[in-house]
Amino acid sequence: LLQGHTSFGLGLAVLELLGFGPPPLLFALSTGLYLSASVACGTFLSFQWDSFLTELGFLATVAAPGSWWWAADRLVPCDGDGAAAPSWLVMAAAHFVLFKLMFSSGVVKFTSGCPTWRDLSAMRYHHFTQPLPHRGAYHAARLPAWAHSASVLANHVIELLLPFGLFAPLPTLRWLVFGAFVCLQVGIVSSGNYGFFNLATAV
Repeated sequence: LLQGHTSFGLGLAVLELLGFGPPPLLFALSTGLYLSASVACGTFLSFQWDSFLTELGFLATVAAPGSWWWAADRLVPCDGDGAAAPSWLVMAAAHFVLFKLMFSSGVVKFTSGCPTWRDLSAMRYHHFTQPLPHRGAYHAARLPAWAHSASVLANHVIELLLPFGLFAPLPTLRWLVFGAFVCLQVGIVSSGNYGFFNLATAV
């Protein structure tokens, strides 16, 4: 049953990628499948990236071409490629999902009760205690203590302060915030393996 569930989800993803079928329906089915798997698997699919993927799926469902939300987008002037630009409502929702992800990632480090995030020593242990470390984790773990402390401090700034810049009125400032987010995800990928999570966040 579980294999059939995942195979069906993979088939939907292929159809979405190739552009076959109505996007809202495909996204809704994919999101429903993943949500049902998250409920059935409990702890194994109750991590931050699981809720993030579900939120993205819901947003894709209501904002995809052909959905009721897309009708509002059609009123927005077209961009240079002749496609309708996303409405402010779609962009605001996307920004909120990203804000929630990044800010909650920073908050949980201070509410977890682990003192290493507060004294900036977490990276001295993280690289060899994280799930699925790869070869890059070995080299990252051998960095000097000051580099570990600096990376934790940079992480706190990116996750706790910069997310508020997503709602800045200046586009340049928002681009700088997005750039910092991407740099953080690249840094995580270079020393750990979290599957689709970092790619989905960066995109």
